[in-house]
Amino acid sequence: MKIENIKDCAAVLEEKGLLRNTAADQCAEAAVCHISCFSREVRPGTLFLCKGAAFHEKYLQEAVLRGAAGYVSEREYAAGRDIPCLLVKDIRKAMAMLAEAFYGWPAKDLRIVGVTGTKGKTTTVYYLKSVLDTWLAAKGEKPSGLLSSIETWDGVDRAPARLTTPEPLDLQRFLRTAVDAGVTCVTMEVSSQALKLGRIGDMKMETGVFLNISRDHISPSEHQDFGEYFQTKLKLFFHCRNVCVNLDGEHASQVLEAASCAERVITFGTGREAMVRAEKIRMEKGSLCFWLHMPGYEGEIRVPMHGIFNVENALAAAAVSVAMGIPGECVAKGLAAVKVSGRMEEYESRDKKLTVIVDYAHNRLSFEKLFQAVRLEYPGRPLSVVFGCPGGKAYNRRRDLAQVAEQYADRIYLAPDDPGPEDPQAIAREIMSHLGRKRRACTSFDDRGEAVRAAVEEAVPYEVVLVLGKGCEATQRYADGLRPCMPDGEIVRLALEEYDRTHGVSAS
Repeated sequence: MKIENIKDCAAVLEEKGLLRNTAADQCAEAAVCHISCFSREVRPGTLFLCKGAAFHEKYLQEAVLRGAAGYVSEREYAAGRDIPCLLVKDIRKAMAMLAEAFYGWPAKDLRIVGVTGTKGKTTTVYYLKSVLDTWLAAKGEKPSGLLSSIETWDGVDRAPARLTTPEPLDLQRFLRTAVDAGVTCVTMEVSSQALKLGRIGDMKMETGVFLNISRDHISPSEHQDFGEYFQTKLKLFFHCRNVCVNLDGEHASQVLEAASCAERVITFGTGREAMVRAEKIRMEKGSLCFWLHMPGYEGEIRVPMHGIFNVENALAAAAVSVAMGIPGECVAKGLAAVKVSGRMEEYESRDKKLTVIVDYAHNRLSFEKLFQAVRLEYPGRPLSVVFGCPGGKAYNRRRDLAQVAEQYADRIYLAPDDPGPEDPQAIAREIMSHLGRKRRACTSFDDRGEAVRAAVEEAVPYEVVLVLGKGCEATQRYADGLRPCMPDGEIVRLALEEYDRTHGVSAS
């Protein structure tokens, strides 16, 4: 049923058991041509959603003045007395249901792959997009859509991402645009917050990927403990027909048990029991190389990225290819052409005596994997790290990242990383409190650029400097909102230019 008026909206909510009143009957034929939860976006014919902990009645008042046709809320407001109110039991569920219906259930016309995990989601969706695009190009079809924590691509516009997984109205609008633009496949990151808050509603996906799980996102505003975080991640399976599971990940047996609700389960990993597996894994000249075994194909894979841990992400893309019927040749060709901004990006001084790696690693699991990979790829070289922790969430990272840095790094430089409502120096002090003997080798900075420049300036010959957490992001979240900032890669490039000048190394 296509939503055309208030009565249609009420019918959708009633069918899902969310509607608590019949007030819509008063103006059942009031036309609905737009849905929004932002009062500034309201125009005549808009159904306004009263959503969020920060919602205030003045927003509804503004919406009414702008011509709202009706509003959806968990309670009635005096400001909305002149327009119909749809009272609901759960505003977030209602928003997701209405978004799907208003945009005509676009997921039904798309082959959607959802990727979840504590680390590697972004890299995996880019790997998969490259494979999909290789396959689609061979068939003369349009490139696949993308919803990542870096950017979005709906077949029409490419834009910076605001959330790892968009809110329901943004998500369903994106999918509708993709369908109308002729896109047939979409790959998206699915965060635990999106699953917890029901952002994907009842949407069905063709394939879901479970990469890994470790303790993260534990805070009053996210998940109360690891158990809740884990169970929330597993909710992805109820939205997927096929499921791809990493057998090398922790708690793999529990993940497999939960995946039994899917029609088909495809396993991947490095053990012989995996349906899609890798052997002879190694790094060669800055590229990840391995021998791939998958149904119907065996061959050498070369991924032009640092980090041996990325084999997990490449295998995930291959496993999805099995689920979707994509030939192994397209997997090999797609992975050979992949590029991921802000992931294991390597920069060098002109004299080759200093290497800087920029990566988005920001939790314990990604830190451990990255440090281990760097120690393996650059054996015996001094190692320093620039990082920070977010404010107002994921408090366990302050201890976890400090412990990993203590184990692997020779010097530590602390820098702001989305401090949000907290003082960056207070976060830095808490991180330092978890350091042991390396505390004397730790310095904190108020400015991220200064931290990177100091790490580069103080580097000894053949040192490797890791700049972690922000990747290619161009904003920092502070108490007063988002502030523009220079991406880490650009900061590193400028710092290395200064290093070259200081050390008298001219361009060849």
